Amino acid sequence: MISKRINGFDKRMQQFTEISFSTNKYLRAVNIVVRADGSDVGYYKRHVTGELLRFYGGKKKEFLVAFSGLHVNKWKKRYLIKERCLSERIWELSIKFSDGKIIRYRGENAYPENFRALDKLLLTDYAVL
Repeated sequence: MISKRINGFDKRMQQFTEISFSTNKYLRAVNIVVRADGSDVGYYKRHVTGELLRFYGGKKKEFLVAFSGLHVNKWKKRYLIKERCLSERIWELSIKFSDGKIIRYRGENAYPENFRALDKLLLTDYAVL
């Protein structure tokens, strides 16, 4: 049953139009948008003016293989640790599909196990520049 759920989610991901990831990383706000365009994807960072600036591109198929490895479908919708800490980090991942549906995942100082892999896939360190 679990493998069917994974396969169903991966199949649904074929229909994504945009993945948006926002976070405050290293005391700086980062907003990454990955847009599907045919068989390609474009990585954009959102400037403070709201403008999207493209900084990377790749193949949609390769992106989806890497994204599938994150097992986002197993994530909780919300991760939360209420205690304040010095390295407080708030984040949100939203996935928009061609039918207009949006799935959101959020966190405050708490993360799924493989969260660093999401940072790596979305090139957030590069976008902090």
